[in-house]
Order: sequence, then C-alpha cells, then structure tokens
Amino acid sequence: MTLTARPAARTASWQVLLAIMLVVFVVVPVAAFYGLRALGVSPWLALMAGAVVPAAVLAHKVIAGGRIDGLDRFTIATLALTGVSSLFSGDPRLLLLRDALTGAVAGGWALITAISSRPLALELTLQLGAPEREAAWRTSPAYRGAIRTITALWGAGLLLDAAVSAVVTFTVPPDLVPLVRLSGLAFVAAAVTAGVIHARRYHRRHGHRLVIPDNGRIVLDYPT
Repeated sequence: MTLTARPAARTASWQVLLAIMLVVFVVVPVAAFYGLRALGVSPWLALMAGAVVPAAVLAHKVIAGGRIDGLDRFTIATLALTGVSSLFSGDPRLLLLRDALTGAVAGGWALITAISSRPLALELTLQLGAPEREAAWRTSPAYRGAIRTITALWGAGLLLDAAVSAVVTFTVPPDLVPLVRLSGLAFVAAAVTAGVIHARRYHRRHGHRLVIPDNGRIVLDYPT
C-alpha cells in the first residue's frame, strides 16, 4: 500500500493577512461605491456592489468547507434584510446602516465571550492554526487573563466603531457616508494596536505568542 503525503497547509504572515482584509473589506467597497457613483449609478446599486465582497467571502468559506458560525449567519441575514428593506423603501441609508448593525453585534458578542468559558480570541487562535493554546487555556491563569483582555479590547473597538457608523449614517448625506465613516475605524485601529502591544508583552514574559502561532504565520486552509 502506498501512503500519500498530505500536502502542507497554506500559510501567510499575520501582517499580510491583515493588510489583505483591510483592502478587501474597507478599500474595495469604498472605492467601488465612489467609482460607480462617478459613472452615474444610483446610491442603492453602488452600495449593493460593496455587499458582494462579504457575500463572496462567506460563499468561499462554505465551498471550501469552513464552519459557518453564529456571526456568519447574522451577517448573511443582515445583508439580505437590509437589501430587501432598502429596495422596497428606496432609502440607501438602510444599506448604510448594515455595517453599524454588524459591528455592534460583533462587538457585543466579543464582550460577552470575554467573560465566558470560550472567549472569541481563543476560538480565533484555534482556527488560525495554534491548537496547542487549548492546553494553555486550561492550565495557565496568565493566558486566560490575557485572552480575556484582548477579546474585550476587540469588542470595545467594534462597538465604538459601530456607534460612529450609526451616527454618521443618519447625519451625513448618503454620498459622503462611506468616506466619513472611515473615521470610526480609528477605534478599531486603536483596539488592534492595544491588542498587539498586549500580545507582545505577553510573548516576552511567557515565551509563546498569545493568539497567532509561534512562527507568526496563519493557516489559510479550512479544516476538513
């Protein structure tokens, strides 16, 4: 019997993956909106074009065998409901509110998990290819405290961003909302920066990384 070696999992550095996420979920939707508006496309259609990106990512996750979690289901439902509601009402602000709703739920969920038995940062760590952190979670109070802290930081940043998005959505002309709303990302950036500083401090003290694998590379393949 011939044994076939399993192909090595694809990986990428966390910095590269973060940059790709910013381009795909921030730069591309905003650029698509203003590019289509410059061509005379209606605000509603231009905003719907931006929704293609998260929808495509979720579709790829399903096709590739990834597990759809509660936040994924909420994102799908939000995309569908806001799209249909704005289609009947003709108000593009309902589509603009979509990101605020998603961010609020994601932030609230992160804060809730921060005090639960399975914080969001721990689940993310296991998905990113560092299963050995499961043992650290069970045996190390320092690791549990650090994981809860970084999860709470993420949640707070997402909630603040969602609050800014909601206020901007209803106070700024629709054509300016996608651009002005980028200011809310300052809270997310601050949360990510604080999380990175916290994680590096933990790394120096304990000799292993907090969230990502110790080699600094994230596994891209979905488990089968």
